[in-house]
Amino acid sequence: MVYVACIGEFILERSCLYALLSDSFCANEQRYHAYFMEDLPSPMVIVADWIAALACLFAVKGLLQASNSSKKWMWYSFYVGMAVAIFWTYYLLKLPRIRWDVVWLPLGPLIASALSIYVDHTLMKSMQDISTLRGYMYNFKSL
Repeated sequence: MVYVACIGEFILERSCLYALLSDSFCANEQRYHAYFMEDLPSPMVIVADWIAALACLFAVKGLLQASNSSKKWMWYSFYVGMAVAIFWTYYLLKLPRIRWDVVWLPLGPLIASALSIYVDHTLMKSMQDISTLRGYMYNFKSL
């Protein structure tokens, strides 16, 4: 389950990095960034994409580390994803009409970080259940 979540976040991160590289050479050439051409300067779009990729990196780092400090990376990812979501939602609402094909801009990093927190919580709960069941097994053997 962890690897599936990591792969999904990795793909989202790669799409953000692709958008970054293509935007830095040809500003506002991407369709989903061209919608914001009048409202948003191109360097601001690039910085927002870098921050979204950073949020996905934090989520992947938090999932791949096997320590208690890994939770802090997932929460950092969530907070950074929330900031990116607020930024893009503000500019989405300024558009004359809602574009549903760009809804992933605010929701992508936020969903990736929430998914990593959920997966970590589910795995921790499963590990607790497994240790409880193992304890019952050894108690039964000693009787």
